[in-house]
Amino acid sequence: MHTPNETTKVLVIPKCINRLEVVNIKYGELLKSLAVTEEHIYELRELGPVSEFDNKGWPQLPGGEALRSIILEPIPNKSMGAVLSDPNFIVLAKFDMVFPFITWVTSDPNFNLSRAHTSEEITEGFLSSIEYTQPLQLLELCVLDCIDRTCESVEEHGEQFFKASQAKMHHLIAEKVFRMRDVLLENPSYILMNKVKGNFLDTHDEVPKIVFEQQVLKFCTDFVFGTYLDETIREEHDKHLGQDYSELQSFLKSQEERQQSATIAELNLSSIHVKAKPESADRQKNNMNPVKATKKRSSKIAVGKGALDHFFKKK
Repeated sequence: MHTPNETTKVLVIPKCINRLEVVNIKYGELLKSLAVTEEHIYELRELGPVSEFDNKGWPQLPGGEALRSIILEPIPNKSMGAVLSDPNFIVLAKFDMVFPFITWVTSDPNFNLSRAHTSEEITEGFLSSIEYTQPLQLLELCVLDCIDRTCESVEEHGEQFFKASQAKMHHLIAEKVFRMRDVLLENPSYILMNKVKGNFLDTHDEVPKIVFEQQVLKFCTDFVFGTYLDETIREEHDKHLGQDYSELQSFLKSQEERQQSATIAELNLSSIHVKAKPESADRQKNNMNPVKATKKRSSKIAVGKGALDHFFKKK
């Protein structure tokens, strides 16, 4: 048995997977670590003590440290055992190559899919646009599936050509967004809902249903584009689907205006308090140091030397 260091990671693999290849691909500004098997492509997601993908956070010690440990039993003649005091888990989540494909179709200036191409040309163009460590046959098969899901086919002289379909691509994106939206609305206890609610300036306000639903939809759209797609087609996607966030924008604006009014009122009160403070201090100082009454000192006159004494002596 041995105890790994703090950087130990546990890769959780389903029993049905016997062999996989780990590859890194880069498309646009996104970098993904993928596990490729004979049948599927998975994204490697690392989960720490608290993950945005969890329904509930991990138990924690009073100091905030994660309270978890794993004991791996040794397998005779195969592997040693281990005690993991605070590992990070890496789980496999199915990854859809259609999103890197859509990013390439809509942003690569060197390949114009508004005109027809053969599937071989498209496959070669897409695979040359992403960075991956080694060629895999499954990636090529995935590209053919992406072509079928995002392009319209045209037959000329007995040969099949393909052109990108904006409607198909935006429909695929919308499906992803709406699935996530429905999951969150049906499961308000999910930890991601805290982020949705956190976008409101005042969480104590009663939020109308339509405003809340628009906020959830906007959050899911932001999440999908930030995680899987390039932002270059975000505006076009919203226009294509006719996304309307007017009630949400109006509600957030009213919250902002109320917050600004409250801030101005607080500043005014602070200003009044600051002005009143010196006057109060002066009055207090005067009360603490009263003016002393001055005693009038009378001059002493020797006996027999006064004016009346002199008068009586004359008589």
